[in-house]
Amino acid sequence: MCRLLFSQFTIVFSTISMVTDKHNNDFFVTPVLNTNSAEIHALVPGVSQSNVHSNKCSLRLLSDKQKKIFLIVVFLLLPLVLVALVSLHVSNNHSRVYADVASQDNDNVNNLNPYPEVNKSDIIYEKDYHSAIVNDEYKLIYFHIGKIASSEFKHMLRRLNRDPSWCDLSDSHLAHRRGMNGLKYLAYDYSIKEVEEMMTNDEWTKAIFARDPKPRLLSGFLDKAVQHKHNFETSYCHSWLKWKGGDDVQLQYCYDHRKDFSFFLHEITRMNTQDLHFRSVDSFVDKKWWPYINFIGYMDSLSADSKRLFKSITSDVDGISAWERAGSTGWSPELSCNKTDDEEFLQEKPRNHKTGAREHMMQYYTPKLEKFVEKNWVADYENEFLHFPEIKLYKNKTDEKNGESIRRELVDDGRNW
Repeated sequence: MCRLLFSQFTIVFSTISMVTDKHNNDFFVTPVLNTNSAEIHALVPGVSQSNVHSNKCSLRLLSDKQKKIFLIVVFLLLPLVLVALVSLHVSNNHSRVYADVASQDNDNVNNLNPYPEVNKSDIIYEKDYHSAIVNDEYKLIYFHIGKIASSEFKHMLRRLNRDPSWCDLSDSHLAHRRGMNGLKYLAYDYSIKEVEEMMTNDEWTKAIFARDPKPRLLSGFLDKAVQHKHNFETSYCHSWLKWKGGDDVQLQYCYDHRKDFSFFLHEITRMNTQDLHFRSVDSFVDKKWWPYINFIGYMDSLSADSKRLFKSITSDVDGISAWERAGSTGWSPELSCNKTDDEEFLQEKPRNHKTGAREHMMQYYTPKLEKFVEKNWVADYENEFLHFPEIKLYKNKTDEKNGESIRRELVDDGRNW
């Protein structure tokens, strides 16, 4: 580009010189580099080839008029040359910048992952007793939560696996024993890449059932403390003593307060924050994975929600729904393997788990205990994906008086906890 401008300058100046001073045979000629004398002679008549040295610039003496013309031409063309050079420089810089930005954009696109990644530290990948249960045939991942019919769901999933002992209650803990119950677990039986694919694939149903913390905690208290004295004393009380520190006097204090709901909430649940019967539902799933939970059922509508879930998933083998295969019949409370009946799944709760927690809430909850639960299980109430039916026991002074009256009657009847 510079050579082109230089050439144009030479032609313009030479032409003006000839027009203004034809009688003068001495010219100022500045040929372009690599432009031979013949080309210049053709461009500028009157300039002999002998006056031009090939591929070199030569100067002749200039008249006063020619000097003036030269200065005018330089004055006019120099800004144009400078502008052209600056534009060329800026253009080259912009090209490099655009190339760098385009390269960065391509790198960003290549590195962009629209889905979260599974890490070994993820809650859903923790190798623990709360690991989700998987059924490959029905593409189901079930996150089992304590005190939300988890035992019944494990029986159902064993039946879906065509396990002949799914209804054998001779060992009440068999359904919960990984490695013996025939169930597969997300954190134990699948690689990180497999879990990532399953969790982000819409063909997989990621199901969880939730419950308001107030009735759930009371259900845990009635089941684990009130109804199972031996297990509470040997397991919970001894663990509490190690956590609290103390002697046999402290241990006896725990025994004596086995039926004290306030003691249970303030001491036992705080001592064992990872117990699947007491920890918040929110804590079973990492925050980044909650948006991928595509089925949420509730204890308040357990029968209808569980039926809806198992009707929505079908076998990859024969196309039969889980409900048709294992949910529509054979679910009497006793779960006898030799008995056939028309009872549907979760139409009745098994008798050994029927604690009636909601019916007893006013008997056990005081206004202070209700506030304690609302504060310490706030994660469940603030989880944007969970929508519990509102349970507010004490909305006003009248409710408080009614609660006191109910608890006073229990004391008078000798039925206080």
